[in-house]
Amino acid sequence: MRLASLGAVSLATLTKCKVTDRITHQCPVETVILAGNDIGDEGASCMAELFRKNPAITECDLSWNNIKKAGAVAIFQAIPMSKISSLDLGYNALGTSTDLERVATLALSKLLLSKSTSHLMHLNISHNHLNEKDCR
Repeated sequence: MRLASLGAVSLATLTKCKVTDRITHQCPVETVILAGNDIGDEGASCMAELFRKNPAITECDLSWNNIKKAGAVAIFQAIPMSKISSLDLGYNALGTSTDLERVATLALSKLLLSKSTSHLMHLNISHNHLNEKDCR
């Protein structure tokens, strides 16, 4: 298994997709660990594009990255077109405290109900300010 653990990637580098282009074109990475880099929605959108372009990626840790609704929606929409089997989105901000329209949680619901996500075996969304209303 090949691993890309990118511990101190700057948001500017990631959002220009330079890191994701390297992962896509230079090596068949299966696991990407970007935890704790504060990549936000822009970085999450780059990662969603990476999921679409690189079918070798099966595991990704995006915990502790300040991902909110736009980034979450991009990721949730990319999962059916990927081979991701394990995704960690813990400790971000997917709940209604930052998303009053519930865009992210509705995209998550759609993802979980989709028949094209049978490859997704593990999804961590803990500590995302989700409340009871978000889970209905």
